[in-house]
Amino acid sequence: IQMATEACKQYAKDGKLTFSTGCIHAAFATPDEASENACIIQITNFKQDSSDTKSGFCGKMKIIDGAFEYHPVLFDVSLSEQLEKDKIISGKIGLDNAPIVAVHSMVPGNINLVSKKIPLVVTSYDLLVGDCPAVQFEKGKLIKYSGNPQDHWGFEKAKIDPVTVDVDVKPKSSASVPTPSVAAPVISRPVPVPAPSRVVPVQSAPMASRGAPPPTKAASGGNQNYTPIHAITPYLTKWRIKGMVSNKEELRTVKMKSGESKVFNFDVCDDAGKTIKLVAFGEVAERYYGMVHENQMLSIANAGVRQANKRFNNTGHDYELSINANSEVTPLKDTPAFTIAFTLDNAVKLSDLSKKSGELVNVLGCIDRVEPVNTFTSKTGGQFTKREISLIDQTGFVVNFVLWSEQAKNFPENTEGQPLGVKGAMVKEFNGGITIGTVSGTKFALTPNVPGMVELCEWYKNERGSMGQTQSLSSGTGSEGAFIRDLRLLGTAHALQLGRGEPTYMNVKGRITNIKSDTALYKSCASEGCSKKVTEQDDQYRCEKCGITTNQFKMTYMLQMEISDMTGSIWITLFGKNAEQVMGMNAEDLAEIKNNNPSEYEAHFDQLKFATRLFRVRAKSEVYNDEERVKYSGFNVDIPDYNKLNAAFDGVLQKLRELDTN
Repeated sequence: IQMATEACKQYAKDGKLTFSTGCIHAAFATPDEASENACIIQITNFKQDSSDTKSGFCGKMKIIDGAFEYHPVLFDVSLSEQLEKDKIISGKIGLDNAPIVAVHSMVPGNINLVSKKIPLVVTSYDLLVGDCPAVQFEKGKLIKYSGNPQDHWGFEKAKIDPVTVDVDVKPKSSASVPTPSVAAPVISRPVPVPAPSRVVPVQSAPMASRGAPPPTKAASGGNQNYTPIHAITPYLTKWRIKGMVSNKEELRTVKMKSGESKVFNFDVCDDAGKTIKLVAFGEVAERYYGMVHENQMLSIANAGVRQANKRFNNTGHDYELSINANSEVTPLKDTPAFTIAFTLDNAVKLSDLSKKSGELVNVLGCIDRVEPVNTFTSKTGGQFTKREISLIDQTGFVVNFVLWSEQAKNFPENTEGQPLGVKGAMVKEFNGGITIGTVSGTKFALTPNVPGMVELCEWYKNERGSMGQTQSLSSGTGSEGAFIRDLRLLGTAHALQLGRGEPTYMNVKGRITNIKSDTALYKSCASEGCSKKVTEQDDQYRCEKCGITTNQFKMTYMLQMEISDMTGSIWITLFGKNAEQVMGMNAEDLAEIKNNNPSEYEAHFDQLKFATRLFRVRAKSEVYNDEERVKYSGFNVDIPDYNKLNAAFDGVLQKLRELDTN
């Protein structure tokens, strides 16, 4: 006699536990159906390899339901601890030890396996009987399910003798406490059997724990069971989530290959604190933009699941949802909203921000300085309000956090020394300098209750004052300390293969030894903010990026030059304002000189040859004609100030002497 669990009482009737005959077939044949009943099955084999957890699963199993046998069945990796606690371990499951479980979510998964079979995916279960011998069937009575419902279309559950297991689930008494037990499995006479069931995943409470009852209907929001947001993967074909809208972005118009389209993004968070991003396009975006509001409770189903683009998705979820015309997005008017705690997972050290250009990141730093509000007028006549907050962390790096408009005005000024957490900040690069800024969905909090906050406060209080020079990321060539840190000889850059892998910024003092005048200018799109090269068609100019054809263009720089020092040389490319710094005029003026006086045009380039400059250079690897190479782009270009330069070099020499002495 083997032990049974307390959870077995939820499913046993009249001392018998009945298998869900045909539930494997139902899972494949009727994917749109759902039931409150759990599927009672027996696990007859369990194997695990190292690749399973990387794929989001913790093992492959073989199961029986009283009529069919099927494998592979994949258990979600979130069930790892529960499986280990229930002693469902690879190599320990077989004919002599085949646990019986109640599965609350078993759906066909959209995953490619070597065997080409479609797996069933389980995200929630209860252990009913452990250490139980496998049910023995007469030859031909247990059918190996193929995974294709059409191969078993004639199956009739009513013609199958149900499989039952005798269990002792007597209630506890004060006199004695009988031990729940189970006899060897037997095939008994036909008795009423739960209908073959296909159930939706569990509610947004923790994943089914040992001994918990089957999932129940939601307290509000209809007769639905809900999947926790953290459990959403492409391998679940049937799911429904419930959560609160934590962020709503503006409806935007984007240019796509098929033309312009509307796009609408919003985030939904469940009561476990897990968040997922939802995206809608076209008419669907316009429809839901007016319906969805922040702090609103929603029920969502039938949306596409796709890999999250971590550059533009700061929810922390591996996937995001794509809403289409068949999706269900239902407001839950009777369900109260809840408070979402500020979290800051995977915070990036400030010293690593230069590797994250163009990405969304989470940052934790102490406020080192709060600049006054700056109101200015742009070249186009717009009025803007801006404030910069300098953040520093234990790495000694400083970055500017840029706020605009009302956020800039409302940020408290006397906050130096306080920790600031920023969630979903956009890392921006300009002229070799790095800043972080806000986008739709960015959140920040003073003195947030997050990991690392206390240690950061103690470091700032005890060590910041004695640090001396800091290393600024936001000043292009930067402070003296930052300039020396990034100063490189060209031969050293080649030897160290700077730029291969992660992009690398460096400061170079060199001479302009060659400069290409014939390709220095090109005709680009006339649209503001676009510098795409246009193609000429019958006195018209076509921009493929903007998808427009006009009779106008603008001249744009693409300045290629060779710079050299005593150790080597490289070719760099400068665009726009960076090229103007070198040439001393804008592209339109230089183009006019080229058209009117070609000799004068060439003279402008000749006078730059062998001129010494300080360059801020980015080295970045790219693949061209199947060959990897490092491309160098120029940013700030300055005439050397030898007083500052010599002082910086003296500092380097002093540090080298100290190293030699030690």
